[in-house]
Amino acid sequence: MNKTLRLFWAVELEFLSPIHIGKGSSDAYMGAAEVVQNGASEYVIPGTSLAGLFFSKMMLSAKLDQEDALLKRLLPDDQNAEASPIVFRTVVLKPKGDYLRDRVRIDRETKTADDKAKFSQWEVLPENTTVLIELDNVSKGSRRLSEDKVSILKGWINQVFASWHKEGFFIGAHSSVGNGFTKVAKVKMSTLNKDNYQVYLNTASTDTQIVEKMQGTELDLASFDFIPSFKRRYRLIIKTGLHDPLLIKGNVFYPSKKNPETDAAFINRDGRPYIPGSSIRGAISSFMEKYDVPGWKELTGDTDRAGRIMFTDLSMIDSEAKAEFIQIERHAEDQLSRAIYGSGKFDEERVFNAVFQGEILLASGNSLEQESLEHIFGFLKDGLRHRLIGLGSGAAHPEMTLEEVK
Repeated sequence: MNKTLRLFWAVELEFLSPIHIGKGSSDAYMGAAEVVQNGASEYVIPGTSLAGLFFSKMMLSAKLDQEDALLKRLLPDDQNAEASPIVFRTVVLKPKGDYLRDRVRIDRETKTADDKAKFSQWEVLPENTTVLIELDNVSKGSRRLSEDKVSILKGWINQVFASWHKEGFFIGAHSSVGNGFTKVAKVKMSTLNKDNYQVYLNTASTDTQIVEKMQGTELDLASFDFIPSFKRRYRLIIKTGLHDPLLIKGNVFYPSKKNPETDAAFINRDGRPYIPGSSIRGAISSFMEKYDVPGWKELTGDTDRAGRIMFTDLSMIDSEAKAEFIQIERHAEDQLSRAIYGSGKFDEERVFNAVFQGEILLASGNSLEQESLEHIFGFLKDGLRHRLIGLGSGAAHPEMTLEEVK
């Protein structure tokens, strides 16, 4: 007997870095790739984007075979045009702010920018957002899922949520450089029954409060096992001192807190400086490719193939009171005559005594053997220990440490 009619999950997402889900166009003013919006000009995550990520993770976390009969019911294709019983509602985002990010693609052999390699994109950093996922087991008639199948499916879904809660996941473009790094904060689930049926009828199907109104219960995400999405995780810590102040330039300048008449060129988010994942990825890749470390290009991928290594943004930690932003006056000089160029005087504000922390994540599914990975990350650790990796404007060489998170 089929008892389950509808199940609802309210999934609260916490965005740890801005996201870019492109709409395939550029704005006329800045020429930057735009973020997708709905007809009301609201930023959204399309339900289709969520569904693709969700089912990909489900196959990995539960170690499913693509020919599994239940899985094929969930994934419509050319031979199975029937809609999936799992429905993902489009999510409307409430951004804390939007940001413009410049990017440059470098030719590692010539150490110069590739032709037409300069591009920019808009990013939005949303507030915590609730995603509504529904299992529709009513509309299928004789094709309804049996209670055994529903029980199996709930187990798979819980594994996805557990992974996203503990490991996090990336959504949108440029995930390899920190964009769209997100975690599940909590999940509530409700089941349609005779006690809450009237509440269900009186609530819009897209209302993210429907689970709360139907007296949903919070899931204990820590109790579910799953197959990890990431094979390895490394904690990266960067410390700036007296002789290695750091400057990461953005394209938006803010008045300095220390020197009100000076523009602060260090990239800020919510008023706090950070190091973009793209900056640390570029610095490390330049070093690794300079020495042609075997296997590194397979991890990072290329223009035709996605890589298996991700770099999160690095946030300032436990040092805001100690960190000092000091204005440094600089001049652009002719190397032969030592004459200063006409417009060669400029000010920079660099950060001293700050500590930044982020992660480097190695996705599961890469083909490199354990020995090869040990060599790659052993070589990288040696480079960091000897301060051979330059970072930021003027290539500062701050103290960097990398340790594996078990």
